[in-house]
Amino acid sequence: MFCRAGQGACGTFPRPAHPCESAPPVPRHRRQARNGGTATFQLDNPFWRFSLRVYAAPGVQQACLRLQDDFGADVNLLLLAAWLGAVRRQSLGMADLAEVPGTRWNAQAIKPLRAARREAKAVAVDDAALADFYRQIQACELRAEQIRQAWLFQWADGRFPWRDAPCQTRENLRIILGKVAAEEASTVSRLTEAAEALAADA
Repeated sequence: MFCRAGQGACGTFPRPAHPCESAPPVPRHRRQARNGGTATFQLDNPFWRFSLRVYAAPGVQQACLRLQDDFGADVNLLLLAAWLGAVRRQSLGMADLAEVPGTRWNAQAIKPLRAARREAKAVAVDDAALADFYRQIQACELRAEQIRQAWLFQWADGRFPWRDAPCQTRENLRIILGKVAAEEASTVSRLTEAAEALAADA
């Protein structure tokens, strides 16, 4: 999902069936909970649907990827900040960021898949086997992103109910980005405006 045009899930190659999607889509994903039971991820959730719509808005993909590639920003956290600020009208604090789940998943699943997808893209131009591998990695990366967002939604949904307050999108993004927010004010504005424009339908 979070890749440049022509490299992402809707990129140069069509998406055939592959190992990551050989079975019918499963709306929930189970993981071991800390208490020894199982926790259930809702893969198709309001945060995921909001993220897809915001990411597709004009200029947002480029803005997010600039923050990711040039400054090391976590796009899923940027979208979470936007969703909480625009839709739930809630503020994120530094204490909240310390509790955000999925950091290890991002580092050890999403980032390696992204690197593999980019490497495969670079060498897959004229080789059918490599092009097929690229499609498989691409779709696995997308599913890994969706799992991360489901994890974030599970964590945030009960903690941040909707409230009748002004949007907190820009402030939340500043919390996530720190000093980069001032350096990239126009990029932050692009994401803020898209999120708040789409919030009414989220």
